[in-house]
Amino acid sequence: EGKGAFDAGRFREADQRYALAAARHVALQDVLLALTNAAACCLELKDFTGALEYSTTAVALDPANAKAWVRRSRALEGLRDRLVDTSLDGVPLQPVVLEAKLLRERLATRSKVAKLSEESTDEQRRKRD
Repeated sequence: EGKGAFDAGRFREADQRYALAAARHVALQDVLLALTNAAACCLELKDFTGALEYSTTAVALDPANAKAWVRRSRALEGLRDRLVDTSLDGVPLQPVVLEAKLLRERLATRSKVAKLSEESTDEQRRKRD
């Protein structure tokens, strides 16, 4: 389902499906695939913080996962470019301001994943009942 959404350019939908798949799967390879695919979606959406979180998690689970390292690198490059783009008259934002922005994005991403996980759990309960 996530691949079809990704191939159709519906990256936000694909990201949600991959995040849900990562939460559902137990097999390490399935989790890694979902995490790296979710990172790819985030990169397409220019959500570099989300891509960094997904890819860093994948790297922590499998340090030999080349795809996770590449996507992590692209996320870091995007965050670096954003820092340059958001500077005023060539003066970079204060580190505290930048950290606050990144933290806000990180919390929004975690909230999104938690909501999807809750919806999935509710859906599974309804199917059992």
